Amino acid sequence: MIISLPFGLSDLVRSPLFSAQAPLHIWLEICYILFVATVIGYFLSVYALNYITPFVESAYKYVLPVTGAAVSILMGLQKFSWHDPIALALIVTGFILINKKTNEIQTNHVSIHLPDLKTEKITLGNKCRLKNFYRIGDGVYRSDQPSAACFRELEKFGMREILNLRCYHTDTKEAQGTSLILHHLPTRATLLRLDDLVTAMQIIRDRKGPLLFHCWHGSDRTGAVAAMYRMVFQHVPKQHAIDEMVEGIFGFHMIFDNIIDTIDEADIEHIRQELF
Repeated sequence: MIISLPFGLSDLVRSPLFSAQAPLHIWLEICYILFVATVIGYFLSVYALNYITPFVESAYKYVLPVTGAAVSILMGLQKFSWHDPIALALIVTGFILINKKTNEIQTNHVSIHLPDLKTEKITLGNKCRLKNFYRIGDGVYRSDQPSAACFRELEKFGMREILNLRCYHTDTKEAQGTSLILHHLPTRATLLRLDDLVTAMQIIRDRKGPLLFHCWHGSDRTGAVAAMYRMVFQHVPKQHAIDEMVEGIFGFHMIFDNIIDTIDEADIEHIRQELF
């Protein structure tokens, strides 16, 4: 929208919207589209990621042009033209290519048998419901985003340190009133770097007590840190660590195949030598 604004600015200024005769309901409709359908819709789509995968959420967005065009044609606001089926074909082709890529990733990382990795599901009580809270090593835990009640329960449980992998969210507010040591390592699932994983390993290495690391869902960034921990500290074979991350019970989103590539290309022996 910002890029195209200079090309239509003159027409926009000369439009009847800026005249005294412009009806009020037109401005109300524009405000509705801008704030309700766009701004609020954006925040709702982000909130929806708590319950659906990024692939499904993006699919809804790409279907919007098709739905909008169909409704406009049915209401008589738009005539069916030759470029409509072309646009539909492009959208469907995009879905097919994305789905094909996802299937290729799943095929390349299928393991018939996962090793007996040490994983223990932990439940803290009725006030704290963490979906992905597991112990994966001696004093090392993984989970999704804890609530304020969860931080209090975690402290009672014996947790001493928290490593937050989320980019724009810290645990300062939720952990207020506890004596937990908070670490914040801002990461993004779409741009996860090997340096980020190495930094996480350093924090785990230097911990003074039981440590929990988490992101939002406890699936992707958390899964990457868990896989690196398996390889560096527990000497788990790389493919086994990737298999657990991708195929395990933690809900890894296959759209983030860049995470798999980052771990697959990592020189684990070199990282281990740097850490120890």
